[in-house]
Amino acid sequence: MPRLAFTTFGILREPETHPDSQGFVDRTPDTYDAAEHSDGFIDRSRRDSVTNRHSWGDGVCPQFAEGLSEDRIAQTVSLWKDLESVFAFVYVSRSHGQALKLRKDWFIDAEYPGYAAWWVADDDIPTFAEATTRLEALHRNGSSPFAFNFKQPFSPAGIPIKVEQARVGEKAELNRQLHGDN
Repeated sequence: MPRLAFTTFGILREPETHPDSQGFVDRTPDTYDAAEHSDGFIDRSRRDSVTNRHSWGDGVCPQFAEGLSEDRIAQTVSLWKDLESVFAFVYVSRSHGQALKLRKDWFIDAEYPGYAAWWVADDDIPTFAEATTRLEALHRNGSSPFAFNFKQPFSPAGIPIKVEQARVGEKAELNRQLHGDN
């Protein structure tokens, strides 16, 4: 059964070590924990604290962000069971919802997509290089079966679909019941 790969991307106004980025850095562990305890979450790439390398391949900077130092780039790659699961986490969970409200405090205004989604085979693990290719394609071409957003998503068969809001609500409620108001 296909799974949904999801990448997020942002350029911090200041490096991760700068005091103005501290709120973002401080929220990251709780946000990861909330994702990992969300209905439909499968896995995510993790960064080794010693080597600073990601488990799903080295980071690759999108062309629209070339020349920036690595400590200003925030990118994630994760796997989810379906579109509604990741939507419920991104927009309904307390931890990620609070971070989204503060995004403009930490990140530059984007003229590029802040995320991209695409379907992968059951045994496929997406890499950061693949995530960057998908993000760049979404930026260049708009939503397509190759890389899409929540406004114009596609099924695993490449057919345009809509996010099922009733399922999002069910997943968000399940997350609240299982793990508190995450």
